[in-house]
Amino acid sequence: MGSRLFIANTIARFSVFKTVTMDNAKSYAWIGLTDIDDEGNFVWDNGEPLSDEQAQYIWIPGQPNDDHGQDCARLKHNEGGLNDRDCDKIYDYICEPYNAYTGN
Repeated sequence: MGSRLFIANTIARFSVFKTVTMDNAKSYAWIGLTDIDDEGNFVWDNGEPLSDEQAQYIWIPGQPNDDHGQDCARLKHNEGGLNDRDCDKIYDYICEPYNAYTGN
């Protein structure tokens, strides 16, 4: 069993995640969402595309803005949502258990 960056691929999952981590995480944390392969089309690390409904709920207003080529999503706790940042920035990260053999 391994781990991967957290995938909040449903609104319910993101809501629970945000509530649980609000008091326990640092100000910023990476999660498993990026548009590095296709600019403007964010995809979860499991390959699922970000739906329009999810996008309306999880992004901070004005995000993602792709400022200077930002491709990775981070949780910004003080604003309760996601924004895009340069993937090479150093932040905490939130992972979940993952079994590569079963995909769970």
